[in-house]
Amino acid sequence: MDCDIAKNGRESIEMAKSGQHDVVLMDIHMPGMDGVEAMRKNVELRPVAPPRVIAVTANVSMEQRRECRDAGFADFVPKPVRLEALKSALGLAPA
Repeated sequence: MDCDIAKNGRESIEMAKSGQHDVVLMDIHMPGMDGVEAMRKNVELRPVAPPRVIAVTANVSMEQRRECRDAGFADFVPKPVRLEALKSALGLAPA
């Protein structure tokens, strides 16, 4: 597995333009541009066959989950990230 790390939401958008990522773990609270806004921009860039983007956040409210789903996130992993939750979001373990 090859991994890239974006420092903020704007950098994640530049990385998304490459089209090289199959899965993206995106923190919802990033400097400059939050993860929800970055996700919406990524969907605009790659409306067909976007990568699987998983939201990662400490805010586990139903409102936050709904906002993430509406923005286009494939799944949601709460912080602190637990291995079983991450595996489930990646489709590697039963939900």
